[in-house]
Amino acid sequence: MAAQADHIAENRQLVEHRIHSLNVSHKARCQAVQDQINRATNDKIVLMKQSELTRANADFSERMAQLRQFAEGGDIHAQPILFGTLKITTPE
Repeated sequence: MAAQADHIAENRQLVEHRIHSLNVSHKARCQAVQDQINRATNDKIVLMKQSELTRANADFSERMAQLRQFAEGGDIHAQPILFGTLKITTPE
């Protein structure tokens, strides 16, 4: 039970780190695309970059959902698979 609790805590900590990393990279990605939109003078480029921003947000949402699912999963369940006595002998 202690190993299971440790594993769950480590798994959640890892997922929290990944969520933080994803948030930082997503903000940077969105800011870069938004800067490109603001500098664009061609309407087609603006439309293309807005679509890229929409895809980035959709990708972010999907990855966040996966990470939340990983935080809840990855559990260790212990159960006995064998009952009996193990006798160890040395060869003569």
